[in-house]
Amino acid sequence: MVRSTGIQPTFLDSWRLYNIGVFLATITPAKLGEFGKAAYLKKEGLSPVIGIVLVIADRLADVIVISLLSIVGVGILFGMTWSLIAILLVVLLCLITLLIWSRMSGEYKLLIKMTIFTLMPEKKTISMALFYTVLSWIFYFGWAIYIAYSIDITVNIPVLISVFTITGILSLLPIAPAGLGTRDAALLTLLASYGVISSQAVALALLMFCSILIMGIPGGLCWIMQGSRQKG
Repeated sequence: MVRSTGIQPTFLDSWRLYNIGVFLATITPAKLGEFGKAAYLKKEGLSPVIGIVLVIADRLADVIVISLLSIVGVGILFGMTWSLIAILLVVLLCLITLLIWSRMSGEYKLLIKMTIFTLMPEKKTISMALFYTVLSWIFYFGWAIYIAYSIDITVNIPVLISVFTITGILSLLPIAPAGLGTRDAALLTLLASYGVISSQAVALALLMFCSILIMGIPGGLCWIMQGSRQKG
């Protein structure tokens, strides 16, 4: 998506930017720190508006994938009735978005259209963004399931995927950094009916939280080093 704007970052530049985003998302509630990536893109010559929209587009790909997964997950955990309710909520959210769009002034609509056209000039860009988003979620579920199985939580994989999907959504609530507390409560509640005792659920939440903190270390180091260079 960055390259679709005309900027040609190296793999190392992209890796550094991604990890800084991971770090800033980890230390802020609801991953709001990811918008800090727009400031680093500005240094590469990208306008702040396009930088912010780029971050939103990245999050939007996540929303699309996790919304589809959550509909299936709700059906697995709570039955088809709740799955239908989830579908209705998604439809309602789409209608609200269309209503907001219809009330926008012509200048804002033109700005959004121009920005989207700048970021996504080809269908290939959109499809590749969604492909990599799905791939990242596959790795996420593999990581989470591995941790669960390592502490003898041997619930069926479809159930675990559903639990981790809903837990991932709830951990985005702007309560604490990295979903601390909300992840624990969600895992305790959702896994209890599958024979998982509270100590196992808390251990799973703690191991996931510690892993997330460790994954944020490279980005934290890049962030500190970049700040030191600017001061120097």
